[in-house]
Amino acid sequence: MNQGGIRVLHVDDDERFGALAASFLGRLGSFDVTTRTGYESAMTAVDEESFDCVVCDYDLGAYDGLDVLDAVRERDPEVPFVLFTAKGSEQVASDAIAADATDYLQKGSGGRSQFELLANRVESAVGEARTRERLRSNRRRVRHLHEVAPEFAQCTSAAAVHRTTVSAAERILDFEWVFVAVPVDGQFESRPREHEGAFMLEEPFALDEGIVGETFQSGEPHVVDDLRAEPLATPADDQFRSGLSVPVGEQAVLQAVSDRTGAFDEYDREHAELLASHAAAALSRIESEQLYRTLVEQSHDGIYVYQGSSFQFVNDRVAELTGYAKADLYEMDLWSLVHEDDRENVKESARGAEDGPVVREARIVRKDGTVRHMALSTAQITYDGEPAFMGAARDVTERKRHERQLERTNERLEQFASVVSHDLKNPLAVAEGNLEMARETGDDEHLESASEALDRMSTLVTDVLALAREGSTVVDPDGVFLSSVASAAWTVVDTGDASFVLDDDAHVRADENRLKRLLENCFRNAVEHGTADGSVTVTVGALEDETGFYVADDGPGIPEGEREAVFESGVTNSPDGTGFGLAIVAEIADAHEWRVGATESEDGGARIEVADVEPVADARADADAVADDA
Repeated sequence: MNQGGIRVLHVDDDERFGALAASFLGRLGSFDVTTRTGYESAMTAVDEESFDCVVCDYDLGAYDGLDVLDAVRERDPEVPFVLFTAKGSEQVASDAIAADATDYLQKGSGGRSQFELLANRVESAVGEARTRERLRSNRRRVRHLHEVAPEFAQCTSAAAVHRTTVSAAERILDFEWVFVAVPVDGQFESRPREHEGAFMLEEPFALDEGIVGETFQSGEPHVVDDLRAEPLATPADDQFRSGLSVPVGEQAVLQAVSDRTGAFDEYDREHAELLASHAAAALSRIESEQLYRTLVEQSHDGIYVYQGSSFQFVNDRVAELTGYAKADLYEMDLWSLVHEDDRENVKESARGAEDGPVVREARIVRKDGTVRHMALSTAQITYDGEPAFMGAARDVTERKRHERQLERTNERLEQFASVVSHDLKNPLAVAEGNLEMARETGDDEHLESASEALDRMSTLVTDVLALAREGSTVVDPDGVFLSSVASAAWTVVDTGDASFVLDDDAHVRADENRLKRLLENCFRNAVEHGTADGSVTVTVGALEDETGFYVADDGPGIPEGEREAVFESGVTNSPDGTGFGLAIVAEIADAHEWRVGATESEDGGARIEVADVEPVADARADADAVADDA
């Protein structure tokens, strides 16, 4: 720190001694001395000007030097005060030091050595005071620079970081001309463009140009005391004399200039580096957040963050998967999206994410009521300072459908193997045996038995082929009326004396041909297992909750213990049945993702119920319209 240019107020009741002191001090160093001869005039000078040091005599008439010291301390507690007096005593010295005088010095004979000692004492006192002030200033700067960190934390764009950086450099570091040089398309541009400071670069410049370019390339700060003497310097204005360049990470350069030589010291460099480190961290955070946001928003998976039962963040894919708008998702209970049968398992597995990421599958219910299967990955995180969970959802409905189809295919293969190994072997053996007997005896009765066995085989093969064909997944169902399909099915079944009643119509989404086959098999089952005289009544209608339909009869019914088994292949209590009729019904229902079950009808007979059938909107209105057209 340069100790020159010290402004001194010298207070002495002897005007000639004051002039002598000013003359000597002027020759001994860079002192600018103001002389006053009394208390009042000294106080006026203190009020009107600022001084680096006050030198005061003790005896000033009505006042003494300690009175001046008290008044000066009230105005500036830090300014050095030297009691320079001819009235020397231990008591005066003790009183001066007790009153917070910086130094005490006795006047001598008025020779050069006396004023050399005074000059040294003043320079020493001012140097120490300036050092203390600089240390205080440095501490204030560092504190304020750390306090600006929350401002950077609130920045959501690079432009906001640049504005905050320039503002802090002006406000905290007292830099008058400052900007951030940002590389754009192979050139530096100054930021922020809308800055209202005293200076702003108008034109871009090359990345390797000047001190800024050297700072950017090397990653090292540069302090230049005299730009005119620096070969690398290319100042944008002739008035610039010194400069300070500090790298902002690898993203930019913080540049300050001054119209004074030597305007920046090592403290300025250190503080600018601290400010630049905050800015670089903010820029890196924003870049990471933007990259993360891009990845999240463009992800094929639904990405979400939740606390308790509320979403805190969802990407667009979550809205697509659920059918809800993002604004609606933030307002709703997230657990309402999870199928009620899976809800507790999902909650329980989410709690397990406290120990590490958890992956599981669950069903969600979309806004339109359809159900989709999801693979859910969940991990515990901290969000806005509070514990939270972050999840990713991937739609695996098609995969689950393929898995179920594969399972059904494997089951059918096992059924076919059973039919081939057992059900077909029996009638084949009967046919072969009767043919052999016919050849040996010539009795046509054996040929009739062989023919019956072959008919049995033909029926079995037909049913097995139907089981294979009807079990494949329904891909594109149409809206059909239950009444029309049921009526068509009734006409192709050998119903004998049985009667058909349509109780209530329904408009459902189904593969019409397969629905017809399902109803045909239900009708055959009712007729084959009906009353002895064949006068069974079969009723078709919609379920009360409009989620499906039923086929009921007034026959003997199905025993309660057998109602699940009747849908298995080969199960029948009729000597002429193949046991595949209701198994085919179950396969057709499963191919549609319906549920099928058996229960007792109102008349005590059998009632086959098919549920989870997708209704077509305005079914009743459409049915009425069809009736009116007819």
